[in-house]
Amino acid sequence: MKNYICTSLIHYLNESSNDEVKKLQNELYRLEQIELEKARKKEDWILFDKVADECSVIRRMLYKLTGDWYGITKEEKDTKEAKKKIKPRGLNSTYNNPLDVPKNVYRWILNNTSLLTTDATDAVRWSRIINTKNDERYPNEEITIYRAVDNHDYDDIREGDWVTTDENYAINHNNKYFDGNGKIISMVVNGRDVLVSPTGNYEEAIYAPLKYSIDIKL
Repeated sequence: MKNYICTSLIHYLNESSNDEVKKLQNELYRLEQIELEKARKKEDWILFDKVADECSVIRRMLYKLTGDWYGITKEEKDTKEAKKKIKPRGLNSTYNNPLDVPKNVYRWILNNTSLLTTDATDAVRWSRIINTKNDERYPNEEITIYRAVDNHDYDDIREGDWVTTDENYAINHNNKYFDGNGKIISMVVNGRDVLVSPTGNYEEAIYAPLKYSIDIKL
């Protein structure tokens, strides 16, 4: 039986630590992504277990060298985390359909904002709706939804807006956050187009028309 790593180990001993880590990472990637898949397709489970064991050996070596099972250093992790926080272009752009929003924008929102963010750009609002068609919704009947807003020129409830089915809750929101100087807007919709609050607060909801609650792989 071929041993996938023993022929390389002699060379590792004479390499610098960085080169050693890189070679081990490359070998681990090859074993996990190629050799394991070959063995799985052949249904050769003896070979599959052997390759899996060799993957474990390399992961232990990487952990010993770097403190991470895949050899990712703290500096690399910090760099990746910093890159995730950089706002992508298009975050504040206008989008008329959830399919128009670039996936990297959706991923940034997923990693850097919460559902409660008040930064309700088009992309943020669409992000509240996508992949929710099977989430809990109100009954299939006409209901009235309400929203407190501080802009008196603002009359429309948009897809992805936080709303409530309780008018008093909207009034209290206006009093609490806008000192009573905002206004309450409302709309009659089908309950199936309204998401029950994912926060667990049943006085809150999200206007999420089913036709826009499409599945988007991120």
